[in-house]
Amino acid sequence: MHYDHSAYFNKLAKAAGLNLRDNGDFVKGGEARGVQIGIPLIGDMPDEIFYSFLSLMKPPGTKLTKVKGKGADIARNVIVEALEKDWLFFMDSDQTFHPETLTRLLSWDLPVVSGVYFKSPGQPVPHVYRYAWKDKEHLYLSLINEIFQFLAPHKDKLKGELPATILPARREDLLEVDGVGAGCLLVHRRVFEAIDPPWFKYSDGKTVGEDFDFCRKVQEAGFKIYCDPGVLCGHKQKDFISHQHFFNWITTAKKEIEYPYPWGES
Repeated sequence: MHYDHSAYFNKLAKAAGLNLRDNGDFVKGGEARGVQIGIPLIGDMPDEIFYSFLSLMKPPGTKLTKVKGKGADIARNVIVEALEKDWLFFMDSDQTFHPETLTRLLSWDLPVVSGVYFKSPGQPVPHVYRYAWKDKEHLYLSLINEIFQFLAPHKDKLKGELPATILPARREDLLEVDGVGAGCLLVHRRVFEAIDPPWFKYSDGKTVGEDFDFCRKVQEAGFKIYCDPGVLCGHKQKDFISHQHFFNWITTAKKEIEYPYPWGES
């Protein structure tokens, strides 16, 4: 059993040092342009995820924008429309984050960079992809081998780690990708300024989600998309899906990859 923390978000966020403004937004510290956190709330926010947000290290002036009760694409667009800062960090409400997640992604100073979380339900493949081909339709394949090769030297250490953890990484460890989930995604405002709205769009009847639609628009605008393989998140369904599920699957399963994923017209 858990409580719907979103109903008490104002009180709890203020207790965490976020100051409520007249328009319903929260601001931490001063008013310097910096980071905005956007959370699309689909249903209740589980306890673990709320406390993960509270523990996140936030630069001075961090602003919080939350949108509840709307489709993921609509919620993300509303968050972008409310952007006042230089950086927007999307946190999905079914994930957990290491306290250093945001500061780590900011350290790369890249227009678009994501962390890693693993698919659930289904095979726990990492939600980072490259094109297998791209023509009238798009076929993405998960970077299973690349993520495994990065994580493998840390396998023993990761056995005792929580689903949300941080591993050391060099700039050359970053992966250039074609598609990522938007659940742990940092974007600079100039990317949104280069794209005509709607920035996110979900089309019924197609398997492509609003996050992949955004990734295509990002590339069309001339920006590259990167993933930091050392920023690992937990992904909550019935249980938290994590790097350990990925290791168990890739080392014991036949690895019959579910593809194509996702299809969608250009």
